Amino acid sequence: MNNVGVINYNNIEIQQGFSIINSMKKLLKSNWFAVGLVILIFFAISFYKVHLTVNLPRYNAYDDTNFYSSESAFQYRYAKMIAEGKRIPEIDYNAQYPEGLYVYKKIMILPQIIGGNIYRFLKLPKDTFSYFLIFFNAFFSSLSIFAIYFLSKIIWKSKMVAIFSAIIYSISLSYLRRGIGSYFLEDFTLPFLFFFLYFFILSVEKMNIIYSFIAGVFLSISLLSWHFAQFFYLTFTVIICILFFLEDNKYFFAKYFGIIAIFAIISGILFTVLKESQFYSSISIILSSTLIITYIFCNYFKMRKAKIFFIFIMIFISSYILVILLKGTKNYETYGHVFSIYLQKIINLGQKPDNPAVIPFPAKALWVEMFNSPSMNFVFLNFFPMLILGIFSSLIILKDIFKKQVKISEKSIFLYFLFTFIMFLMVERLHILFVFLYQC
Repeated sequence: MNNVGVINYNNIEIQQGFSIINSMKKLLKSNWFAVGLVILIFFAISFYKVHLTVNLPRYNAYDDTNFYSSESAFQYRYAKMIAEGKRIPEIDYNAQYPEGLYVYKKIMILPQIIGGNIYRFLKLPKDTFSYFLIFFNAFFSSLSIFAIYFLSKIIWKSKMVAIFSAIIYSISLSYLRRGIGSYFLEDFTLPFLFFFLYFFILSVEKMNIIYSFIAGVFLSISLLSWHFAQFFYLTFTVIICILFFLEDNKYFFAKYFGIIAIFAIISGILFTVLKESQFYSSISIILSSTLIITYIFCNYFKMRKAKIFFIFIMIFISSYILVILLKGTKNYETYGHVFSIYLQKIINLGQKPDNPAVIPFPAKALWVEMFNSPSMNFVFLNFFPMLILGIFSSLIILKDIFKKQVKISEKSIFLYFLFTFIMFLMVERLHILFVFLYQC
């Protein structure tokens, strides 16, 4: 009788054990648990970035004079003016003397406007703006953690892989070190760029046009916040053009990419800082317009890929010549130094010539510090051991591509990863983009 009781008691314990295990499995599979874990990561990393910043030797809670320098100090000045209720002048003679700086035409001022106005809205104690901005930068830049979680979840169809990607991204040196003791436009803009990419992929994956509109909004904010967003969009457009000729089903280009291109074009026409640099006549806009016109043309006339490609090239060349004749090359002149350095790095196989006179001045002036090619030591410190897993996952996707088992959305991310990797090998500063796509 006692033995029977012991057996029954053991059976009850075993059943309770299985019940706990099943409950744990359900919890791990729960979307709420996964998102909650990502939220914890978000807060932990954000507070850690604040901790690292306020413990810098130059930090002084009562004096912000020497905390920021160079570009960060220039942008901090405008943010503080807004926080104090001061009006930013149309022409700032203190920033550039004697001719003055046309602030709203030349400077991406949106991040400063948002940061300064949030401070005023919260009605925080006077003379605490520098401390507030440290929190604002840390928490706002950490929103990229959510973007990588949701994007990885779409690509790998696994919450656990997505959580793992978010953790690795949040503790990577390439992500952490850019937001410590600095006030860069990119810290504000990168979450918008990454969510733009996420919502575009989501629109293609779910075949829902609403996500394309959301992606377009994020793109417009990005274009108004950081000059480099234009090159991000250019790379994105080039990848879409490649997929346009590789894929047989071209419907999504007109429906999903077309909406995003319209947002980019309208932004270039409406907003002063983009209009001043003639973004509406940039190569990325010409490419976007060419792709849409080519699709509309080919939708009426059933043609082979070779003829479609020929029509695309002819429309692009004609549009480019027309833009040069009507508007000139102001957009290229504004950002020509970036194009120049990439061209010279390709010509010189990434090696800076011993004789600096053989390369143009724009490339020569930019070929310094973070615009050098990354060293092996830099790559090792920032990406090992995840580099091995990244190569392994890339090989898996390549195998699926050859077997034609990969969706258009997955191909888009993979091509973006390859493009960014190649650009990163030429310019070290692009590690901030590469580390995101690399962790996906």
